[in-house]
Amino acid sequence: DNVYVRSQRRDVYRLTTTGCLDGEASLSIALLPVGGGSRLCPGDRVDIVLSPNTLGPNPCRARVESRLTDAEIEALPSRARP
Repeated sequence: DNVYVRSQRRDVYRLTTTGCLDGEASLSIALLPVGGGSRLCPGDRVDIVLSPNTLGPNPCRARVESRLTDAEIEALPSRARP
């Protein structure tokens, strides 16, 4: 599964997961670098933590794959665009 996130700089990144996310039920999302730190770059591993309405946090391991170009962002289905 792919997850697309927009950074504070407005860049869009593709993250790959093992299909462990249920983003439809999430109220918030957090990206936590595996091993600590505060920055993420392509190739880094990250825990995606979703906070659903009634359940506790549900971490999911992912990898930052790449920053998308403008053309790649436009080619995404509207539902997948961050």
